[in-house]
Amino acid sequence: MKLFTSKRTIAVLFFISILFLIFTLIIDLGFYYTRNYPSNVYGLREFMIVFSFLFFSLLIYRQRYIQNKDILFKIKSLFVAILGVYLATALPKFLLPTHYNGTSENLPVLFSSLLTLFHSTFVSIFATLFFIAILFILRDLIYYKSKKGTRRAFLFSLILLLIYIIYEHIQYGASNPDWTFKGRNTFEWILSGSMLFLMMILSLRTAWVNYLNKRQKIITFWVGVLILPGAIALSRSSTYQSIYYYSLTVAAFDAYVAYFIYIYILFFLASILLHLPTASIFDRKMTEIASLHNLSRTISSVLDYDTVLKKVTELTTQVLSSDYCWLEMINHSTRSSEIKSWQGLKKPSPEKKTDKDENGLSHWVVQNKYSILINSVSKDTRARALKSRERDLNSLLAVPLISKGDVIGILYAAKKTEFGFDNEDREMLQAFANQATMAIENANLLKESIERERLAQELKVAHDTQLKLLPKEM
Repeated sequence: MKLFTSKRTIAVLFFISILFLIFTLIIDLGFYYTRNYPSNVYGLREFMIVFSFLFFSLLIYRQRYIQNKDILFKIKSLFVAILGVYLATALPKFLLPTHYNGTSENLPVLFSSLLTLFHSTFVSIFATLFFIAILFILRDLIYYKSKKGTRRAFLFSLILLLIYIIYEHIQYGASNPDWTFKGRNTFEWILSGSMLFLMMILSLRTAWVNYLNKRQKIITFWVGVLILPGAIALSRSSTYQSIYYYSLTVAAFDAYVAYFIYIYILFFLASILLHLPTASIFDRKMTEIASLHNLSRTISSVLDYDTVLKKVTELTTQVLSSDYCWLEMINHSTRSSEIKSWQGLKKPSPEKKTDKDENGLSHWVVQNKYSILINSVSKDTRARALKSRERDLNSLLAVPLISKGDVIGILYAAKKTEFGFDNEDREMLQAFANQATMAIENANLLKESIERERLAQELKVAHDTQLKLLPKEM
């Protein structure tokens, strides 16, 4: 596709496409007035139409809404393109009256009026352009996190479509246009069935649903439900009457994509329904990852000690949906601890001696250097003192902040409900504690550096002052 990236090449392709469509319209107008449509011209006309849309396909492929790989953007583009097809096929029916004369043997249909001719041309061109865009979008959604077999199946379905179109032209020519994939003999049944089977197999590829959060899944589901009647209408044969009379090849392609849309929407709606019960878990994991990222950014950008401590408790509360969170810092020189940052607590505890709390949580974590998970605080003797201060607290997590082999702090998260945490929460909180340890170490290093610089400045000032007090001559 790199060949078609230059503006000059794109302009040439666009000009050729428009030129072919204009020639086709001139042919249709000429034979409308002469009421004669030689069969040998039909092949040339079909050739120009096919190559015109092939060139348009290359142009559409280069557009931003096709190249953009963002899933939400793809889904929005898909819905807009489906709406575009529906409007392109439905609106002209209300604006332009249509009537077609019966077809002669091996000859295309003769239009009964100029309005009918323009209606058929307009619907065929604009609907097909939207269908081409839809096929590109469907391809990208199907290819998302897929294997090579998926790509081969998609390509094979297009090859079957090509075989079907060639067979239709050889078998029936332009006479008696009928609903594509209807299956008028065994060979057609095999081709039609194979294409529909591959469509269903490919429609199972909805891996992108896993990467939508709960809100996005719900919105996508209801928009899909709203757009589904339009997709069903597009798969009905009456929608394609004017397109069939314009070009059998174009009509077969449009019908193929219309069936694909219908089937794929049904499958991804079912996939969303299956994933909705676990959507909250996915949202939580994404929140955890985002919060860890935010904390990492805080480590690299914020070096103020108090700001880092506050950020740690804020993000912990957000990720674990905890009712309480506090960070208790340990001072080994004084054998004491103090709550430096908190969320949800009415009033932080005053400084306490850890060696006097041998049966308490802090002492246990400091001695064992390991996290603790309590899902029924009232039944755990280690949390008795904590329960007496915060009576609504019923489940708790506590993880150590370890630096150079020593516990420098303890990060707590608590909820009002029992069994509010699990082992995944414990691992997540420990990851937060590890990040917090790095942030605190960096903040302390900066603090010590500033203090050393301050002392150096004071010594320099004192030294300069002493020099001034000394007599210049002895």
